Amino acid sequence: MRASPNYGSDLIAEHYDEKQSIIGLARKLNQIDGKKSVKGWEMSIYRWKSNKTEKHTPPTPIPNEMETVKQSYHYDAAKDEYYTFLRVADQMICVDGDKHRAMKEAYSNMVGKGASMNEICREFGIPRAWFDEYRRRHGWTHDMSPYTDEELATKDVDMLVDDLVTKRKHQLHKKFERAKWKSIEESAEKYNMFEEKILNEFRQIVSQAPKTTPQMAMVEDSLEYALVISY
Repeated sequence: MRASPNYGSDLIAEHYDEKQSIIGLARKLNQIDGKKSVKGWEMSIYRWKSNKTEKHTPPTPIPNEMETVKQSYHYDAAKDEYYTFLRVADQMICVDGDKHRAMKEAYSNMVGKGASMNEICREFGIPRAWFDEYRRRHGWTHDMSPYTDEELATKDVDMLVDDLVTKRKHQLHKKFERAKWKSIEESAEKYNMFEEKILNEFRQIVSQAPKTTPQMAMVEDSLEYALVISY
């Protein structure tokens, strides 16, 4: 079950340090309490800071369907949810923030090779026609930034750069591991071919060789050295 948006406010207040980065605190809180992902804790920290600076925050209005259609989508910051009206589904769908951000990052080729629509649909369990309209509603393309407009508006640029570099390093490691495993598989295949075509034949020839070694008559000689040749 996904944690409520206000979950963990007391934990944030207990561990918040102005000298520590938001992402650093989010990772720390994720280690303490894994009910929220690092991204979830990060968004909760921003909401907590916003509520702390504003004494009275007006209630978030329920999105009007026609108004949302005109705006393409509505983001509920308090709940960290995206409301998007899809004509193909003839309904307003709600996607939680973590899933929305994960889909955008996977579709972007700024971190690694952007996933295809079919790959996105398989990984996140969304019909292809739905995702096709969903990405167009949000203006997603493969060459886009992996960050949402909300992240760009609320996060420090240097922190986003550091996060992007970390993601690139992670993708590089994954690609290296795939290449290394492929090399291992190719080496194993070559060995199997060698064993099947050459080594097994050699074993068969060896198995047919005489089991005993012929004895050679040795004659004593007065010379100091002797040469022994095997055959």
